[in-house]
Amino acid sequence: MSDHPRALSENFDQIAAWVEEARQRSGWSVRAILAGLDIAPTSYYRLRARQTAERGTRAVARPARRNIYELLPEERMLVLDYALTFPDSRHRALAYELTDAGIVCASPATIYRLLSEKGLVPGWRSPRDAGTAEPGRERARLADECWLLDWTYLNIVRRWWYLFYLMDEYSRYVVHWELCLRMDEPATTAEVERALAISGRKRQPAIQTDNGPAFISRDFRSYLAQHGIAHYRIHPHCPQENGIVERGIRTCKELAGDRFDDNGQAREEIGRAIEYYNCERRHSALYYLRPIDYYRGNPYALLTERAQKTAAAREHRRQTNLALNRSSQDGQKRTAKQAKDSLNPMPVLSHFD
Repeated sequence: MSDHPRALSENFDQIAAWVEEARQRSGWSVRAILAGLDIAPTSYYRLRARQTAERGTRAVARPARRNIYELLPEERMLVLDYALTFPDSRHRALAYELTDAGIVCASPATIYRLLSEKGLVPGWRSPRDAGTAEPGRERARLADECWLLDWTYLNIVRRWWYLFYLMDEYSRYVVHWELCLRMDEPATTAEVERALAISGRKRQPAIQTDNGPAFISRDFRSYLAQHGIAHYRIHPHCPQENGIVERGIRTCKELAGDRFDDNGQAREEIGRAIEYYNCERRHSALYYLRPIDYYRGNPYALLTERAQKTAAAREHRRQTNLALNRSSQDGQKRTAKQAKDSLNPMPVLSHFD
């Protein structure tokens, strides 16, 4: 080989790749491999240093290997297309929506890496109105175990109307709502009675409210006591204890608005917003399932199915990427063999074949 310095220089990249592969597979030192090839170490390292200086990077690099769990090219395209269609969705919501729909089954971390690589991660939004349970009372663990209710103002035809808003604490499902001209005790009692009459309820719920006049009135407390309904009130000046329903009302107003030209428009927009909230919007506190999945569905079965989909997709990627790695290595072997054959004479090292 020392008689072919020009051939060594012209084919150095291929020889260097083959030497590196042989070193990894055999465990021999680079000098031992060069000795077997009859290549002078000084010539080899001189050429490597020259190419390093010319390129400004390391001339000899280990053969690139594909991460066996990496998203496949077609999966990457589907994820990016979905992310561009819904640019405001966070990576966790995207991951679970894609998995549940059977489009691409991947973990939130995998989706985040891809979106970050393409600059598609939405800006951070600081959490506000984070609800905390009232001290001494655990959060509901079953549907219809505890209901949260509140009133809010809406401007309709330049006058104030009042939206009665009742939500199930466990599922965040809006059980009942109504537009009223008043928000006093009789209106509150009437709407609670209508909510209790809704079919499909599995148990008698407790009710949590703030300390508004309608909620602390003697008649309302008497009505709840007659029906055996426990009543929890948050501590004064601690609205965060009622944060779940407060945040639900804010979301409803964001979706429907809070100013309307007539009563019909208000009912239509609020009804559409609450239908979307209950049956389509994925909630981060519900592991990105919908409120209806928790309220009248089987969330544990859905979460188990999601995990199984992700595991199956991960194994499929592993097998596919392993096959691509083997194909890439076979191509590198052929390239190295061609480089070896082009340098004649060259000894055959069966240890590396």
